[in-house]
Amino acid sequence: MIALFLISTIFAIISYRYDPKSPSIRWGVLVLVCAAFAGLSRATIETFLPTLDKFNMDFALLDSLLYYLRIITGFISIYFFPYALLMWAITYSDKFTKRVIQICKYLLPIPIIFMLFSLFGGEHYKLREGG
Repeated sequence: MIALFLISTIFAIISYRYDPKSPSIRWGVLVLVCAAFAGLSRATIETFLPTLDKFNMDFALLDSLLYYLRIITGFISIYFFPYALLMWAITYSDKFTKRVIQICKYLLPIPIIFMLFSLFGGEHYKLREGG
């Protein structure tokens, strides 16, 4: 998963440097950033934490930081990817007017906001408290 993170990040940088003013490339870069965050989220679980355990580096602060890094990167990769992919398809197709694209840009992320509230108010804290 480290490879997914590195390759997606490299392609995102190359794509953005190619034409930073193109809306479809910017949305494509967001798709690649979501893929990079997915790789980072999995690498945290599969590589970083086991390596720390292997060398007896159990620091509570570091474990907490990596735990929250995994939650944040996992959230971004899961919930922003469909939005970014849909917006990339809308802007790349050239079938929609600028007004429709503007409306979609602000209307489509509304479900992500509700998912963010469920992240901080749901089962997440119940599992950590042990009940």
